[in-house]
Amino acid sequence: MVCPYEIRRFRLALKGRLLFKEVKCPLGCDEKVRQTDVRFHTSFACMNRIIPCRFAPVCGSRFPVHMQDAHERGFICAIK
Repeated sequence: MVCPYEIRRFRLALKGRLLFKEVKCPLGCDEKVRQTDVRFHTSFACMNRIIPCRFAPVCGSRFPVHMQDAHERGFICAIK
């Protein structure tokens, strides 16, 4: 018979190892991120995360971070 505490310990260890597994960014930036850091990466670090225009009350556009410079320089922004 197997000890139930050992089974629980094994499952916790397995879950802990899975959190450090590297996965591809769900937003498609081709960066590999640890499973524990996916939420931070997609919220603050990913170049494909969607952000609003700085001139949001007037423009109202939303676009990926990597397009921010081109948008706000007036190539696309409705305020210009």
